[in-house]
Amino acid sequence: PPEIEWVLRDLEEDGPPEGPFDLIVSFRYLHRPLLRDIRELLTPGGSLVLETFTTLHREQHGKPSRDDHVLQVGDVERLAPGLKIRYADEGWHGDIHTGRLCAVNKL
Repeated sequence: PPEIEWVLRDLEEDGPPEGPFDLIVSFRYLHRPLLRDIRELLTPGGSLVLETFTTLHREQHGKPSRDDHVLQVGDVERLAPGLKIRYADEGWHGDIHTGRLCAVNKL
């Protein structure tokens, strides 16, 4: 099987690592500048899997504190311009409200 290269990086400080990648995963963190260029970071056929907090979660729990780190309700499908949406969902999952997205870079 192909070798997996794990990358841990401060995206706000250092920006994204040089791609392209077959898979980008982001859970409970939203960095909008990265998503604007997501197609260039993914290989053709590469996937984005994302789950992030919404404004409803912040109203209930008080965090994340920064506006740019929460998803507006109804925006989950607009997170990955140019990608084909395979799955998109917003809702309560236990006591957290998140948007979930799985999208593929079109071939």
